[in-house]
Amino acid sequence: YAPPQIKFKFFAKTRRNPVHVAAYHGNIRALELLEEYGFDMTALDKYNSVHFSTGSLFWYFARIFVKRPSNSLENTAVSIFQTTLMTPLHCAVSTGQVDTVRWLLSHGACPNTLAQASFRSNRVPPLFLAEHAEIARELLIHGADPLVIPDPGFMNIMTPLQLAYVGGNYAVAQELEEWGGDFALTPFHLAAARNNVLAVRKFIARKTDIDCLGEMGYVGLNRRTPLHWAAVSGSTEAVDALLKAGADPNFQDSRGRSPLHWAARLNKLEVVRSLIRAGAEPNLTDGEFMTPLMCAASALDASRELVSELTTAGGDIAYQLPTTGDTALHIAVREENHSSALAALSNGGDLMRMNNEGLRPLDCTASTRLLFELKRAAGQRDVMISYTHSHLEFARKLRQSLEEANITTWLDLMDPSGIGGGAVWREEIARGITNASMVLCILTEDYASSEWCLKELALAKQVGTPILAVSTEGTIVDANLQVYLYTRQIIPFEPAIVGLRHDEGRIEYDYDESRYRSQFHLLLDGVRDEVEKRRYFTKQKNVASSRNLDLDGGGAERGAGSSSRGTMLQTLGDARLSPVSSSWDPASSYNP
Repeated sequence: YAPPQIKFKFFAKTRRNPVHVAAYHGNIRALELLEEYGFDMTALDKYNSVHFSTGSLFWYFARIFVKRPSNSLENTAVSIFQTTLMTPLHCAVSTGQVDTVRWLLSHGACPNTLAQASFRSNRVPPLFLAEHAEIARELLIHGADPLVIPDPGFMNIMTPLQLAYVGGNYAVAQELEEWGGDFALTPFHLAAARNNVLAVRKFIARKTDIDCLGEMGYVGLNRRTPLHWAAVSGSTEAVDALLKAGADPNFQDSRGRSPLHWAARLNKLEVVRSLIRAGAEPNLTDGEFMTPLMCAASALDASRELVSELTTAGGDIAYQLPTTGDTALHIAVREENHSSALAALSNGGDLMRMNNEGLRPLDCTASTRLLFELKRAAGQRDVMISYTHSHLEFARKLRQSLEEANITTWLDLMDPSGIGGGAVWREEIARGITNASMVLCILTEDYASSEWCLKELALAKQVGTPILAVSTEGTIVDANLQVYLYTRQIIPFEPAIVGLRHDEGRIEYDYDESRYRSQFHLLLDGVRDEVEKRRYFTKQKNVASSRNLDLDGGGAERGAGSSSRGTMLQTLGDARLSPVSSSWDPASSYNP
């Protein structure tokens, strides 16, 4: 299917490309088959079922003065003079096919491709057709430009944010704002966003205000400078040119955000580095008391390098919001931003720090995978495995199974056989048992004769750590073990073992994997119960402690307000800015 060409500026014939049909109807299985047979997922074609034209916006403004012709925009796609060639992604976005949009983007579709059209008003990227916030988010995640102006100086002079507001689609508008969307401002702003360094330097050479907020006496609603636009779009060369010319790296927009806030929020590492070198303040707070580090925590894939740049420059990773007590790690975990949470943790974030409600970061998510990754990175372990080193092979297999089920484990690999019975108890093992949610005992023939194993069980009982056991060799629970174990708490793995081998003092098993999985699931239920029970009681204790502090007056200084992600739909007059920047004074800006 060769793509059609627009001839004489108006005419093109559809190829009836099946890729466009499948995308329009959301048929992912058909798309998979077509891709398998070599069809281009980014091809252009004329597809008559898609109706889109930002030209209707002009009727929106003019309808008060001019009566709209009865059939002026109906059937425009089949008009002989109006031809639009679009990608499959345009088709999927236009019909709200979220899963199809996600599939196309993951298979190489470009979110910034402009449609080709005989009328300039139709030359728009897919983002202009998004009527669902989730679709807009998918496009933005995959690199769609929230500041795009498709045809500056001609027909399409609006940004996606303006289009969303004019159309009354406030859900899409709010999503765009979280990604730095803005209203069209000046050619200087547009050049900075497009990383057009030559044009930026020309504006600078003509003595254009380096921190201009608009033109012809008008100030943009978001009060953003060209440096803000360059930071949002990740235009590193334009950022460097603006900073060299004296742009203020700490200028705060109407939300109180500096270019560094936006660069951190959108994971623009090189821009963050440039801004920090130019003196950007890493602890500047916006109107919601958010620092750039907290904005980075809100990013989907903030890298460790980005968070490290901010902390190295003096950013306070332990800073807590005065309204909620949340740290950057709380925010990243609550929003389930895995990369951002691990980045914050690796740069000094505290998993045990409590917010005003007494919640730790670990208490802010139900995602078992995220909890597992955080605990493993922080060295916290759910299960301490107690075993004799002759059965190391089985212990390792059990550990692997538990970790595949998102249960963190601690397995002591140091063989104590050469250590005398009077040796000093190892603090590392003691800490592991004390801090674990439970101890898992691998009950074998030589377990009861191991002084170290019995010491581990004794300590677990002393500190109140629950004990579960698995058996592999039909071992009888003797008097020594009955003190610590109940027969009903033992999960038998003997049905899963079909062979046994001795190798230089080591014992290895052959398994019936199906039976092994069956017995393991019996064990896993008990392990998860104990882990969740430990987490729940710790959370309840911390929350109760926090409430007691509030009753005693300890929470009197906590802010009464709650933080929310501000949009243009919300009043900005109450926002407070950090004293580091005086670029915006809400009191003077909103005096009647």
